[in-house]
This record gives sequence, structure tokens and C-alpha cells, in this order.
Amino acid sequence: MTVINQDIFNELESVDFIKIIVSNQRNKNGKYRKIEVNLIEDTEKSFYQVSYYTQSQVFHKNILKKEDVLKEVFELFEDFKQLDVFDQNYCTEIKASKKGKFFAHKTKLENAVEAQKAHNVQKKYILTPEMKIPALIDLGITTKEGKVISKAQAKFRQINKFLEIIDSEIKDVQKKELKILDFGCGKSYLTFILYYYLTYILGKKVEIIGIDLKKEVVDNCNNIAQKYGYKNLAFEVKDIKDFSSNENFDIMVSLHACDTATDYALYNAIRLGIKFIFSVPCCQHEIFHQLNDTFDFITKYSILKERFSAIFTDAIRGGILESVGYKVKLCEFIDFEGSPKNILIKAVKKDNSKIDYKKLQEINDILTKCSCKQTLFENLKSGELNENKDFWL
Repeated sequence: MTVINQDIFNELESVDFIKIIVSNQRNKNGKYRKIEVNLIEDTEKSFYQVSYYTQSQVFHKNILKKEDVLKEVFELFEDFKQLDVFDQNYCTEIKASKKGKFFAHKTKLENAVEAQKAHNVQKKYILTPEMKIPALIDLGITTKEGKVISKAQAKFRQINKFLEIIDSEIKDVQKKELKILDFGCGKSYLTFILYYYLTYILGKKVEIIGIDLKKEVVDNCNNIAQKYGYKNLAFEVKDIKDFSSNENFDIMVSLHACDTATDYALYNAIRLGIKFIFSVPCCQHEIFHQLNDTFDFITKYSILKERFSAIFTDAIRGGILESVGYKVKLCEFIDFEGSPKNILIKAVKKDNSKIDYKKLQEINDILTKCSCKQTLFENLKSGELNENKDFWL
């Protein structure tokens, strides 16, 4: 085991380093093949960005204190033979022998090293092309060599955006096993990518079940899952309307389930008590065909009526989720066919929540005023979750 001694630690701690590179793997089976540290200067507070390179991936972490960076680097140095520390004008090169002795050499740099500016730092995506993810390759987003295809740059960013949204909610979840329902999964490329991310990057034990009406689509997805070796990813032919299960699911995903299919997906998530909901609605026609002239100054224009109906529908959905105990956020999300921006409904169930009938009454009043019936609301009204039957009379 190679351990940096205290004298070297103290010496490097006094260096105003801008960059550190840990390289030359001692053990080729080690977790990381390289570690790199860069000082990032921000207008408010500078920080160090540490990049950990595996054989096919790269992970990033930001650290504020210099001494914490050194401790992090030195703890991992036992798997390497070389450590290069750069200040603005010099490089201190430290090499470790097989017997654990250290040799240090300091050289003056021909070109000064400058800290990176925060606004110039390239965005670090959750997925990188170097990961060579099968679904990204088959989808024509990355090449087998690990490069993003130029015309697929937008899709690559959008996929990362979706994973960032999920990651922001589940990163602190302590459960090592997650069970996920994907309603209206379709061709499921994003489902395969989600499985890869949770399993191979976050290291969680994951089981995903995809539901779709089309048998040929489901059969194809199951064949692809088998091809990739994704043992805990399966697809079933089922109608979301008739879905029932006694299993405990942690996450519900519903991407572009058309019109009221999104409402049935959301209702099932509520009914099953699923903690995390990520839903991207599509084709909200139900309200469009029912609206009376309450908002005629908007709806007399066809294009505005279509957009208003979509916003109205998703506002109702968000309100219903809040009324049954979810913390809800609606955010912009770009779909994978390059169509205009859409809405992603993100909902996280709060502990010990109860149905808020006052909020439901407000939703009921606005629907009545507009002469509309909304599927998620009607399902809740007639479903077994209703604790107060008199409320609906």
C-alpha cells in the first residue's frame, strides 16, 4: 500500500495548485484509470472540480477546500504511480516506486497554467459518449467509438436533461433497490438508458416493468433487453386503464402517453402510493373538445385554444397531485423527436399526507364552470381512494 507521507502532504498543501493529475495505474483492475483536479474560478466562490475516470465513464465532484482535495487525492493515490501538481509556473512531479518510496521533481513550465473560469467550463453531463451505452448507439445518438453524432447533439442533451431531473429527486434516496413502472413505454429507448444509469452508474439494484398495448412493440423491447443483458428489465402487454398490482413501486415514468392515457398513469401511481412520479403528457385533447365560452377571448383562436387546453389540463393534474399529498413541480422538457417544448410533471409524495378536499373543491368548481370533465379527477372521484363519499354528492 502506497501512502503519501506527512512531509510531502505539508509541502503540497503550501502550493497554490491550479491543476492535479493522478495517473499511471498501479493496478489495471483498479476502480479509476485517472483522476484530474481543476481549479474553477467563479464570481462568488472558487472551487475545485475533481474528475474520476473509469475505463468507460467519468464522474465529477466539486470540493471547496484545498486540504479536502489533497486528502481525497492522496487516499486514492495507492492505486497509481504518478502525481503531477501544477501551480501557475511550476509542475511538481511525484513518483512512487514499487517499494513505496517517493521521488519528487519540480520543473518550470514553458507556459503558465491558468485556472478555468466557471462560465467557460464545459457542461458535465450525467452520461458521456465515452460510456458507449448500447441504447445510445442503437438509437444513432453516439458512435461505437464513443462520439456524439453531430445531428443528434440535441437528443443527447435532452436525454441527459431527463436523467438530471430524476437524479435531482432520487440522489439522496437510501434504498439500494428501486422498482419502476413505465406506463406507455413504446419503443423504450429511454427506459433502457434509465436502466443503464441507475444500474451501472448509481449502482442500484433496479427492476423496471414497461407497459404498452402493442404486442409487437413489447416483444421487440423484451428481445432488446435480453440482447443487452438487462435481466431486471421486462415489458408486458397491458392496458394502463386496467392495470392492477399488489407490488410496491418506487417510481412511475410516463413519457408521451397520449391524451387520457397520462391520466390513467397518474391515477395508478396515486392509487399505488408511488413515491416519485415523472410524467411528460402529450396530445391533451380531452379538455379541448369540452371547453365552453368561459375563456372565449382566448379559445376563439384555434391555436391558442389548443395551447390553453394543454396548460389547463396539466394545471388540473398538478393540482390533483398536490391535493392527494404530492409536492409538485411542472418544468419544461423537450421531447426526443425535436418537437416544441413540453411540460414534465414531477411529483414526490410527502409523508403522512391526507386528501385536501378544499383544493379538490376548487378544482371541481373550475371544471364545472368550464363544463368539463377531466379523467384523472373523475377517476379519483369514483376510486377507492375517496375517503369522503359525501364530498362528491
